[in-house]
Amino acid sequence: MNNHQFESAVDEFLDRTKAMVGRESVEDLAPNAPVDGSGPAITRSLLRLDAETIRRYAGTIGDDNPLFTDPAYGKQSLYGSQIAPGPILVHARYPAEHGASRPFGYPLANFIGGIVWEFFDVIRPGMQISTSKTLREVLEPHSVRGTRIFLLACEVTYYDASKKPLAKAYGTLVQVPMKNMGTTRVMPLEALGEALLYDRKPYRYSEAEMAEIIAGIDGEQRRGATPLYWEDVTIGDMLPAIHQPPYALPDALSYQSLHQGLVGGYSGGLLARSFTPAYRDHKAGVGYPDYSRVHPVTRWPYTPGDEHEDVHLCGYRGQPLPFDFGIQRGQIPQRLLSNWAGDQGFCRKMSMTMGRPLFHGDALVVQGRVIDKKQVTEAGSNTVYHAAVVAMEGFNQRGESVSRGFATMYLPARATGNPVLPVALTAPAEYVPYHVHRSHTWF
Repeated sequence: MNNHQFESAVDEFLDRTKAMVGRESVEDLAPNAPVDGSGPAITRSLLRLDAETIRRYAGTIGDDNPLFTDPAYGKQSLYGSQIAPGPILVHARYPAEHGASRPFGYPLANFIGGIVWEFFDVIRPGMQISTSKTLREVLEPHSVRGTRIFLLACEVTYYDASKKPLAKAYGTLVQVPMKNMGTTRVMPLEALGEALLYDRKPYRYSEAEMAEIIAGIDGEQRRGATPLYWEDVTIGDMLPAIHQPPYALPDALSYQSLHQGLVGGYSGGLLARSFTPAYRDHKAGVGYPDYSRVHPVTRWPYTPGDEHEDVHLCGYRGQPLPFDFGIQRGQIPQRLLSNWAGDQGFCRKMSMTMGRPLFHGDALVVQGRVIDKKQVTEAGSNTVYHAAVVAMEGFNQRGESVSRGFATMYLPARATGNPVLPVALTAPAEYVPYHVHRSHTWF
């Protein structure tokens, strides 16, 4: 492989991906769903929103709020039932687009760059979800590393059984060309570890650091059924922080296990992930991003691409250690918001932009601060909502920023009561461009 072949492969990926803009995505559909991309199309998801699935989902983001985990508590709430954290919808359709594909892939490492949500109603047990996903923008910003980098911005709309929008997501996938991959998605074994994106060793906590993390976890505050009135919120208020223990393999597997079997492969059929069926797919080069790798220890040539979870395989993604799922990390801050706003608060918008990975063994603390409060009249009605805008940031135990974002929370007001749901829409919500939805001014 020479540099010309590498650059040609990257240029081909970019050209083919740009040609996909505006077309219905064929990614992450239910098995055997139509995949011709001729949309727009609204496709039914296999996500089953029952009480147990919602409870399990809450566990994947570290949330044991009884509003999400206890149907009896939910029945006594203002909603009259258990509800789900809004970001559960990632399991109906992954809110990012990987771009052009081919057998054995292109030489780019992919990472979730950010996720932005608009919610129009709460998610309840029994809802049947359908989705539509479209690639909207392909950007090539300046890279601080001096190398090429591509941002793929997509739009996903989530509908209820009557085809009314429940939520929208704007996801950004980062694609980083990796010369040591050669011309495929999997770098040769001899290149493994040559060009790591970070220099990082497993972290060893001091007694004081462990005590601080434990105190944060044990001291977590949840408002629950006690209303937080808009009139009582002041710009500059700090939200009670949330703390997560060091990230570990079971945390990763909780996300993967909930998602298992809900989406098909690029060919539209079942996506095999284990044993002999997975071997056949890996040998055929099917199932991006799960192309097979040569295991660096056993030398088995059809090893699944578990780059997030496996200490021996993470180098295939340019990482020095196993690392978290950015999409999972981006959902955790909803707990910060629901703890603070209480059962009556409604998350209208939420964003999280990912920084460096959270490596296995890294703890997480998420902090928030009120940066604005205002009254909002939605375009679809004359209803006035009382909103607080929150800035959020997540840090690892080293004090390094790993995520940041914003949220708009609709709160109860003494004069008008609880936020009116669903939020009325006069027409389908339009796509919010990347440069707009990533700014605090949109919230």
